[in-house]
Amino acid sequence: MRPLHSTITRGVLHQQARLALGGILDWRPLHDSVSVSQLLDLLLLMASTGASLFATVQRFFGFSHETASRAVKANLPTQEELTRGLVGALYDVASLSRQAPRRR
Repeated sequence: MRPLHSTITRGVLHQQARLALGGILDWRPLHDSVSVSQLLDLLLLMASTGASLFATVQRFFGFSHETASRAVKANLPTQEELTRGLVGALYDVASLSRQAPRRR
């Protein structure tokens, strides 16, 4: 039996996760300091590595952890908004998995 080849890479996963996360809330940049793209990357890196905000910012970004903290706090949703957005994102991911071809 021939081994299966997958075209799923880290970049593809990151892009899909960023699209899903970006679509659940109304993200806003923090002035010119932290763009929405950087904020999403920060949150995804923290979630995937389990590292603290301080450690993630120091390693991957050119702004301070205090600036990053302000950007995250400025984008915190209410619990209702967060629940609605996360449930919507889970449904989106579930619909993608149903569209994927079935393997034997």
